[in-house]
Amino acid sequence: MKTKNPRPRHNEARSLGLDRQITRRDFVGATLIGSGAILLGAPAPAFSQGLPTSWNGYAGIGDYSRSNGNIASVVNAAHGIRDGIYEARIDSAPQVDELYDLIIVGGGFAGLIAAYEFHKARPNSRCLVLDNHPVFGGEAKQNQMLVDGVMLTGPQGSNDAVIPRPDNNYAHVADTMSAVVGLRPEHRWLVTLPLFHANAQYYCIAPAIAVGASVALTSTFSASQWLRQARDLSATHASLFAAPIRMILARRPADAPAVRLEHVWFAQNLGARHYDEFAALAGCRPRQLYGMTETVAIVCADVCDPYRNDTIGPPIEGRPVVLRNPETGADAPLGEEAQPGEPAELVLGGVPGADIFLEYLDDPAATGRSLVQRDGTTWFHTGDMVARVAGNGALRFVGRRDDVIKVSGENVSLTEVEATLAQAPGVLECAVLGRPDPVRDMVPVAYVVPRDREHPPAVSDLAEWSERNLAAAARPRDWHLIEALPRTSVGKVRRFKL
Repeated sequence: MKTKNPRPRHNEARSLGLDRQITRRDFVGATLIGSGAILLGAPAPAFSQGLPTSWNGYAGIGDYSRSNGNIASVVNAAHGIRDGIYEARIDSAPQVDELYDLIIVGGGFAGLIAAYEFHKARPNSRCLVLDNHPVFGGEAKQNQMLVDGVMLTGPQGSNDAVIPRPDNNYAHVADTMSAVVGLRPEHRWLVTLPLFHANAQYYCIAPAIAVGASVALTSTFSASQWLRQARDLSATHASLFAAPIRMILARRPADAPAVRLEHVWFAQNLGARHYDEFAALAGCRPRQLYGMTETVAIVCADVCDPYRNDTIGPPIEGRPVVLRNPETGADAPLGEEAQPGEPAELVLGGVPGADIFLEYLDDPAATGRSLVQRDGTTWFHTGDMVARVAGNGALRFVGRRDDVIKVSGENVSLTEVEATLAQAPGVLECAVLGRPDPVRDMVPVAYVVPRDREHPPAVSDLAEWSERNLAAAARPRDWHLIEALPRTSVGKVRRFKL
């Protein structure tokens, strides 16, 4: 997993402060007396001494003895803060009378990159970086080496050297996603999904950093509070999946405010009634996208005027896509494939480590199956099925390859069946699976979570509703009422547990 770096960015390193020490002006006042003392080359106050001054934490020896901050004076200063020793000294701290647009705590890689990107987006603004080290760069500052054009980076005290993954993926997704929505510094993303998920990182935080926009974070997703949070946090943009949107509609309180968002991304299928209902609450028509963690930036986005509930749109600029016939394995360029409505696998061309993922961690076999070289291009086989929308050349999302079943020879998207059934009276959410059938090959089976557990819908009513709203092949042959759908930490249904 080598990453070539033929042109090290030494000028950028200097602009980030990697070549200079923190000065007295870089530290605000004297509220963190013990921590500040080590930065300024002075001993910590006597009252903060708890550990002996000869004590050093890991790597706090030799040339690095005063660069990692893990020494007696710093540890004791932190204890002093914990014990409230410095609270009485705040009133006597000198007034600095300096204003900053952004204060970043921590001058390691993450803090420096944030400061650098902020300065690029807002050249006339002021940014202060605070750190408990006498040099910027965190613990990797003095452990960077160029070997044959490869940048090696190792933490202080480590005997190993790690070749980092390229930062091209994040740079690409930040620039692409900010451009697709026309993001500006005055905009604010509402982020309620987990930060370890690509939706929050790729679609919200990375583009916000790219243009200097802001992000409002909540500690967890709350369907009943989402609208109020969007209003109270002055959000202009949001990104959700179809399932959380349905939860918001089902669990919003009677006095939930309507908001006036400028843009809402949504992924996966959403029924027309749910789409219109949420659009009225959000103040804008949500825009469907298609993307995966592996694709980094999105692949497709709705461009209809107005936006629709049933299309992911065409590929965005710079995204080469072919549709692969699941039965013959033949690829056709977009626009040359068979009849509209016929499901085909979306296959994406790209550069691993730049605009598509580099590899699956510790799984070369899976990487080899998904990333295929043909005619000098790397193609990522997504495993997702799409179909053309008649009349405009856009695509609609059908589902994962395993989510499309043949019922008496007819293709049925279980994902689309779920989106339709979720609109049935008395239904909170549902999952639909395929089951082998001796006559029809496969048939849909529905697992339904009632909106009101005390008064669940009758199976006969659900079956009658599906007869009016679903094609014959798509109607579930069995119904199961359950308390909740088993989900992962990011909300995906764990179908194998049903």
